[in-house]
Parts: sequence; C-alpha cells; structure tokens
Amino acid sequence: MNCQKRILLTGMSGVGKTTILSMLQDENTICIDLDETDYIEVDIETKERLISIDKLLSYINSISDKNLILAVCEANQGQIYPLMSAVIVLTASLEVMKERINKRQNNNYGKDKEEWEQIVRNKQEIEPLLIRGADYIIQTDGEIHEVFNKVKLIIDEV
Repeated sequence: MNCQKRILLTGMSGVGKTTILSMLQDENTICIDLDETDYIEVDIETKERLISIDKLLSYINSISDKNLILAVCEANQGQIYPLMSAVIVLTASLEVMKERINKRQNNNYGKDKEEWEQIVRNKQEIEPLLIRGADYIIQTDGEIHEVFNKVKLIIDEV
C-alpha cells in the first residue's frame, strides 16, 4: 500500500518551509526537509544540488499508510511533481525573508552578502517557475499559525 497523501512544500529560503514542516509532523504524517538528508546530492560537473530521484522514489514506495510531506527547493524537483498529491509554493516578501533568515539559528544560509544576493536572484528568476508548476501558492508574510492553517486545509482537501 502506498502512502496516503504526498505533499511538496517549496519556495525560496526564508519563506517558512522548515517551520511549517515541523508544525505538520504528527502520528499520521512523515515530514522530511530534504535539505537535511542524503536525498540531496551535488552534481560533480555543475556543482548543482539535486534531488536523488531514485533514492527518494525508493523511500516513497516503502511508506505504507502515512501521509508524506517533503520540503525542498532544488533545480530538478519538477521530476517529483507527478508523484505528489499537491505542490504548494510558499512565498514571502524579500523583507520578511531577510528578517527570518537573520533570526534563524538552525541554518546560516543566506546570512552572508553573496548568499543573500543569490536568494534575491532566485526570487526573481526561480520563484516564477515554481509558481507556474504549483497547485497552490501561499503568501507567508503573515502570522505563522495562519500559514499553517492554510497548508493544513489544502492537505485535508487533496
């Protein structure tokens, strides 16, 4: 038996993926931040971070009756869209993203100038592509519990 629902949370750094993911964890749901696993590999030639599709697919197929929620934002994530019940893009203003990145303690990515500039470029260039491929888009500038409620409603409805 395959897992019940498969949800992908995606978006730029600082939009709240990890926070929402941690709030969704319960006895019927497996939540995985792919950035913190061995499901992400670095391409030797391009140095690009990519999801290890075969490894992830093997894991997904091993799950029985629990919901699966993944959080990630990598170049090849479109390859897993067909496996998902829903793809949810979380988005926020640059100001909110910067504030969250500066406050977070579990991840330093984006705190230095070059990384922040890359995030700004990604918001301009990559986020529109994410939005085009999404089933749902949620603005996360507001209170985190409101964002959680919106995500939870989508999960309950798919």
